[in-house]
Amino acid sequence: MNEQEFKQAQETARRACASGTYTGGFSIENKGGDIRPFVVYGWGEYPESSVLAGQTMKQFIDSFDTEEQARALYPQAEAGTHGRSAHNSVSHLPGEDDPVPGGMYHDGI
Repeated sequence: MNEQEFKQAQETARRACASGTYTGGFSIENKGGDIRPFVVYGWGEYPESSVLAGQTMKQFIDSFDTEEQARALYPQAEAGTHGRSAHNSVSHLPGEDDPVPGGMYHDGI
């Protein structure tokens, strides 16, 4: 990560930490691979305006070449997680062939 990329990452971290959106904190996950495998996610709750309202939100924040880089900007992040899932449910949503309030129906395409 060059100096310009690090400055961008610092600004992203500053905004993410100050937003108040990630009430569940942050996690650093090693996704493997050769290109910036250490991924930072913010955790929170979907707002009432979302079809997933009240459920756990996992949102990509940034990725890094090393865990040390990620930890430098997100020292409070939970580490060592791999593939942690939000375990959201969409069973409350109508199926493709179910009528939806407002007159929407499956278009057969």
